[in-house]
Amino acid sequence: MRQRGLLVCTAVVLLAHAALLGVLRGHGLTLSVASDNAATRESNRLVLLDRAQVASLTLARTESPLPQASAAQALAEPQAASALAKERAASESAPATPPASVRPTTVVYRSPAQLDQPIRARSAPDMSVLSGLPWSGLPIRLRLLIDSSGAVVDTQVLQSGEDEQVLARVRQMFLATGFTPGMEHGQPVPSYKDIEITVGPPP
Repeated sequence: MRQRGLLVCTAVVLLAHAALLGVLRGHGLTLSVASDNAATRESNRLVLLDRAQVASLTLARTESPLPQASAAQALAEPQAASALAKERAASESAPATPPASVRPTTVVYRSPAQLDQPIRARSAPDMSVLSGLPWSGLPIRLRLLIDSSGAVVDTQVLQSGEDEQVLARVRQMFLATGFTPGMEHGQPVPSYKDIEITVGPPP
C-alpha cells in the first residue's frame, strides 16, 4: 500500500509539472534550468523569461567591421581611376606619328662610279688653318660628303695617324671649301669624294 501511494504521489507531481510547463508556453514564457557544475556550485533553479527578454537574446547581434582588404580595395579604386584618366590624357596629347610621306629620309651619297660628271673643287682649301699643328708626316685619307649644292656637310676619317686636334682642324678646313656637285643624268646629286693629304712634320 505504501509503495502504491508513492507511485500515485509521483504521478501527481509529474502531471503538475507538465501542466505548469503548458501554462508557461501559453503565456510566451520559457523555462530555463541552470545546470549544477563545479564552478558555481549553485542548486537547480527555474528562470522565467518574458517575450521581450527572449527577443533581445535571439535578435541581439553585433555588426562585424569592414574587412581590411575591402577597405584597401575601396581606397585603391579612386587611385586606379585617376591613373587611368592621366594615361588617357597623356596619350591624347601625344603627337601622332607623322605619315610616311613627311618622315625624313636617309640621304644616299653616290659613289664616283655612279656619276656622269665627277665632283670638282671650286676653291682651294685654306691651308693656313693647319699652321702650327704637330704633324707626324703620315698620310690622312678622308671621305668628303657633299650635297647637291656642292657644300661639304660632313667628313669621315678613313685612315690617319694624327691626334684629334689635327683631325678637327682638317675637318674645319674642308667644311669651308666649295665644290661643284657631281652630276647624275644631268642633275646635281649628293655624292662623296675620297681624298688623301700629307703634311710633313715641322723642321
